[in-house]
Amino acid sequence: IEIDNNDLRMARINANDLLDENEYRLIKFLKVYYVRSSLIKNYDLIIANPPYLNQNEMNLIKNGPVRYEPIKALFGGKDGMDFYRIINKLIIKHLNPKGIAIMEMGNQDIEIYKEIFSKELSLTFKKDQNNKYRCLIISHQ
Repeated sequence: IEIDNNDLRMARINANDLLDENEYRLIKFLKVYYVRSSLIKNYDLIIANPPYLNQNEMNLIKNGPVRYEPIKALFGGKDGMDFYRIINKLIIKHLNPKGIAIMEMGNQDIEIYKEIFSKELSLTFKKDQNNKYRCLIISHQ
């Protein structure tokens, strides 16, 4: 799922470069501005890298290399969690019963993610090479 045509085109190019033809055919690329939309079908796998920087983080990094990135790719609202609240609703409706959703996490405390995501969902948190939680895996219980 992508909200920008150029980003969607780049995702297709990357997938084409990295996957064989049979793997590539299994992927459904969707342009959905998920703030305003709903998905059409149910899915076995949902992967997301939502914007997760909060206002304080944006202020700290605004003069760094990320100043060349589109703000919509970085800023997740005042607390950085706006898109996770939306994604929670989409996952409840559109993730198949045995499906999983995988997404990158920001620096927010994992308790905030536990508060946002439905109690109907199972959350698994994975750490990166720097021992920071960076990956959230979601499934139905």
